[in-house]
Amino acid sequence: MKPLAELFSKLIDKIRGVEYIDEATLAEISRELQRALLRADVPLELVKSFTDSAVKRIREERPPPGIPAREYVLYIIYEELIKLLGGGAEPDLRLPKRPYVLMLLGVEGSGKTTTAAKIALFYMKRGAKVGLVETDTIRPAAYDQLKQLAEKIGAGFYGERGGRSAVRDRGARRGGAREGRRGARHRGHRGPPQKRAGAVGGGEGDIRGR
Repeated sequence: MKPLAELFSKLIDKIRGVEYIDEATLAEISRELQRALLRADVPLELVKSFTDSAVKRIREERPPPGIPAREYVLYIIYEELIKLLGGGAEPDLRLPKRPYVLMLLGVEGSGKTTTAAKIALFYMKRGAKVGLVETDTIRPAAYDQLKQLAEKIGAGFYGERGGRSAVRDRGARRGGAREGRRGARHRGHRGPPQKRAGAVGGGEGDIRGR
């Protein structure tokens, strides 16, 4: 998500560079926020709800004494982003069935492999037994990257280098997702996050949590 981080970094610099937050500046901030979130594939209705709420607060609220208006604007944006991402409440980790599979989808370069490992570690810290399943048949380094990440965090890993089918269609000699799920079940993993490759199909990784 480097492009998104860069967009927000530029927006923060822009806000910190203004002396006064007037309506024109506020409109520009709103447009930049919408542009950044839409590029990150956030649904339009959520983007509109987020910017409407942030702009309303910026207009109505006054910063505490000694806090510059531009810094308070950044604080409001931060708080609204936290709400957009689900707030500070602990997530519900109850798994409706076991094994439980999580599949990650996204365009190439959006960070699915590292995200799969982070989700795996998140569940492992809460007592789940997790396996990562490699199903990317497109990116040459995907197998090695996910395997290294799985070993680093102590998660199970399932995959076959040079696999021809992400799902293992009938007739394919090698395939990832179904074989990986079988392997995870056999070893007692109850739910992997699964990660599929980017814009042209295929798959990348799977996390299974107990």
